[in-house]
Amino acid sequence: MAERAVAPVVGVMTMVLITIVLAALVGGMLFGVELDDPPEASIAADAGYNTTTGQTHVELTHLAGDRLDMGTLTVRISVSGERLEHQPPVPFFSATGFESGPTGPFNSGASETTWAVGEQAGLTIAGSNDPVPQPGWEITIRLFADGYSVATAQTTIR
Repeated sequence: MAERAVAPVVGVMTMVLITIVLAALVGGMLFGVELDDPPEASIAADAGYNTTTGQTHVELTHLAGDRLDMGTLTVRISVSGERLEHQPPVPFFSATGFESGPTGPFNSGASETTWAVGEQAGLTIAGSNDPVPQPGWEITIRLFADGYSVATAQTTIR
């Protein structure tokens, strides 16, 4: 008979313990975790086509907003609504579909690991990328930081 009396007490204590643990977890998530706001920036783009090499050079200027950490930045480029087959890793020096030696903070050899207002960054899309950008086509550059959309710029290739 004494063995049966222990089971309800153990059950109640287990339920109380589970409730306390769950309350601590929920409280920690609600009050102890601060979420960082994603950075915001405004950029301008300019793109020029070189008829001799068949390459398009894209120059981006950071106009306003937060300083961007190049280690968390992702660049996505579309030409006339179609994504380039090869996207540029940033920072980089040499990458498939792009000419070596990007400029500014896009270059992995740059001393700055961030991109600040007023600074320019450039890259050259090689003729081996697909689609091959042509004069008169629209080019769209989207920047993401840790998966969050940071900025978008569009220009017509001249």
